[in-house]
Amino acid sequence: MPRPGFGMGGTNHRKKMPRSEFPIFKVDKKKVVESILFLLDNFVGFSQYDIVKTIFLADKSHLTKYGRPITFDTYYAMEHGPVPTFTYDVLKPLFDFQREFGEERPWISVPDARNSKMQKFVGARRKPRNEYLSETDRELLKEAGGAIQLLDFEQIRRLTHEDEAYKEAWQRRGKSERSQIKMELLGVDKKLIEDLIYISNHAS
Repeated sequence: MPRPGFGMGGTNHRKKMPRSEFPIFKVDKKKVVESILFLLDNFVGFSQYDIVKTIFLADKSHLTKYGRPITFDTYYAMEHGPVPTFTYDVLKPLFDFQREFGEERPWISVPDARNSKMQKFVGARRKPRNEYLSETDRELLKEAGGAIQLLDFEQIRRLTHEDEAYKEAWQRRGKSERSQIKMELLGVDKKLIEDLIYISNHAS
């Protein structure tokens, strides 16, 4: 079944996420990139939709199992599920990789034949730098990617829409198209989230 776009690529490539409603982690941008490359190195035919949902599942699983997320990205509840802010942006075809990272865009994508607003990833210009990813990062990225690979769009949508943190944020959005997800609702102690926010924003 065709997977609809959700503000990524197409004519919406300049659309920005709103300002954060709550304190947020400082995203580990390099780990976002290496996580994406790790997925592309292990799974064939992933779209933007597949990648952002895999990152969400892996971040949530790593947070609940090991006490920290993988990417420290900030999540928003959107119509088709939770979306990580920086991952959302870095996957867009016009993201300025050279300016942000000093390298060319490390993956190759084409418009998805099923939906022209979406990108399908068909290759990578380099391997992931696994020194940026811990053994548990790789373990849970592979686990989440394997789960997403087995599901169609509607199944992935149902899976992520059943998440309590997503449901709370979506119900709170009011007239907005999206609302920030409270990370403490993903099944961990609020104090842990506060500590992670502090550490991620003050670590050198």
